[in-house]
Amino acid sequence: MVYRPEHDTLWGPCVDLPSPALLKKLWAEFVLAVQALGAPIERALNPGLAEAEIRRQFASIDVDPNPELVAWFESHNGWARGVASASPFVFPGPHPMSLGDAISWYRREPLGIGYGEMKWDPRWFRVLDPPYGIAVRNVPGDADPPLVRAVLSGELQGEFDPPHQIVSLCTWLSWQLDSIDAGAYRWDGTALRPDEAKVPPKRAGTMLLF
Repeated sequence: MVYRPEHDTLWGPCVDLPSPALLKKLWAEFVLAVQALGAPIERALNPGLAEAEIRRQFASIDVDPNPELVAWFESHNGWARGVASASPFVFPGPHPMSLGDAISWYRREPLGIGYGEMKWDPRWFRVLDPPYGIAVRNVPGDADPPLVRAVLSGELQGEFDPPHQIVSLCTWLSWQLDSIDAGAYRWDGTALRPDEAKVPPKRAGTMLLF
């Protein structure tokens, strides 16, 4: 079942009508869906940040954040690292990074270090779980939905060669909701365990979910 209609683009699949408002709605539904599996995700998340604080932190690395990145960190501020009750294993796949952790990682990855295009293109900003996870292509002044790509060691792909790429964080959340609905995750009391066989093969092959 497709959670939201989507369409193919030159740069990869994209949900219909992605927007920062839709991202916030999908994130709220994602948290509820994970809770319904029994995983205490609410204890593992930092509260979201105010827009002014998000922009202040991005300004420290001279980055003008895409509206979806602002909505992402308004919805939550990543995994609550260091909190005893905050397990990273309550997240389906890689856990979200706090903005502070993401910026620290960005600063540690100057050009020439990292994965794929991040070796030469500083517009890629990682938001999920190093050393892999996903990254968002943040183009200054561009309010269009951003490219979102799995971070894979040794991969070098262009934006017109997107086997591990989608358009918009909304699409990633929609795929996660589809996967949960299809029974692709189960909570065993300590971690969410994936069952890749229950994810549509086209999506599982993108490496964006696990």
